[in-house]
Amino acid sequence: MNWTWNWYNIEMESKSNWPTQENNKQEEYEEILSEIEKNLYHPEKLKGWTKKRLIELKNKSEPLQIGFNYKRWCSDFIHSESETYRSMWVDPFRIDDDSLYEEMFSVMKDFKDNPSWKNKPLRSMMPYVIQHTIVKYFGNLTASVNTEANNQEFYKAHSADDSFPAHISLKELKEKGIAVCAEKAAVAQNLTSILGLESNLVMSSNCKLLPEEKEELHAFNIWHTKKGYFIFDPTNPMLKMEKDTNTIKSYNPAIYPISKDDFKKIKDGGVVSVQNEDIVCDSKGNILEKKIAERIYGGPN
Repeated sequence: MNWTWNWYNIEMESKSNWPTQENNKQEEYEEILSEIEKNLYHPEKLKGWTKKRLIELKNKSEPLQIGFNYKRWCSDFIHSESETYRSMWVDPFRIDDDSLYEEMFSVMKDFKDNPSWKNKPLRSMMPYVIQHTIVKYFGNLTASVNTEANNQEFYKAHSADDSFPAHISLKELKEKGIAVCAEKAAVAQNLTSILGLESNLVMSSNCKLLPEEKEELHAFNIWHTKKGYFIFDPTNPMLKMEKDTNTIKSYNPAIYPISKDDFKKIKDGGVVSVQNEDIVCDSKGNILEKKIAERIYGGPN
């Protein structure tokens, strides 16, 4: 896949004067990224930092039940003993695989080693790093016609009345190519949390991602950066696809800027409309068409 430098440049400074608490969050994010960049090519130091950071985050959080029928809004790091439900009818999964964070740092290095990215600030590449980490960890970029069915079969096979333990470790989903929105958005929540980026995991029942479809259950994230609020949908990235063959040539993270009022609206259970842009190209990658479509993201009602 090609890594392109476009869409939204999140490194830009906001002209807004945030309250002190929000400034502190932004400063923490900057400091953490600086520490990571300093140790990115020193594996043992980075491993030590990661271990210390995870202990800190776990001590500040507590085990929760998260899902469409449970806690639908989460603004914190998801504890490794928290149970996230893809459905109330199957066993929950836990984000308990610390190799997830090693995967992210490996992707960061790949970006830093790429001539197109090496001179860019680490903060500007974070949406791309997080998106690529999720794709690499789970083994699937988008859903195919079989993804949902295979995902359901996996959970049914791992969920039984007499199952013990009554939860699924995240590593059991690694590289299987069956992850859907619940797994991807929950993982995105922890990838951003370890970096200090202010993020919210939203489990919604009133999203509409395709114009011809009805409202559906969907999990996504909302980030708060210096530039403002952004919806991040790790399950449905923006695609550059070859005409006729529908081969994916490259992809970018699906990030949509929203206002502070939009953020409050979603948090209160309302909906917000955004414009998604996919690209159709020829076999050489030349753009033939930009396909604009409305997407609806709703709150935790």
